[in-house]
Amino acid sequence: MSLLMILLISFPVRVAVIGDRTGSPDDVEFEIAVNAIIEMSPDIVLSVGDFVEGNGDVDTAVEDWENVLPVLERLTDAFPFVYTPGNNDIWHDATAEYWRKYTGTEPSRIEEFLGITFVVWDSSIGNLL
Repeated sequence: MSLLMILLISFPVRVAVIGDRTGSPDDVEFEIAVNAIIEMSPDIVLSVGDFVEGNGDVDTAVEDWENVLPVLERLTDAFPFVYTPGNNDIWHDATAEYWRKYTGTEPSRIEEFLGITFVVWDSSIGNLL
């Protein structure tokens, strides 16, 4: 066994997963989830997307991003954060631009944190790596 493997086994990376606040979002419950993650103090936070309600209304997407970002910033300011888009986040060229604006990331990309490679692929409107 290599020294790297021994070290990885000795010091596991703790990953918190958060996402999908759609379907009549309850911001109180979402805030509780964020507080729990902060209490956990993970090494990385991985989102699974669907932070905006969407439903085909571009204006609703902007409102949702502006509501959820202050809560998410409590995580993104404290931990490495991997944004992954969901089908409610991107469904139109305009919402893909909102994704870029509000997350500062491309919808499809490869990121590495703490030796872990994350392949993020948005298949909502045909964006490929």
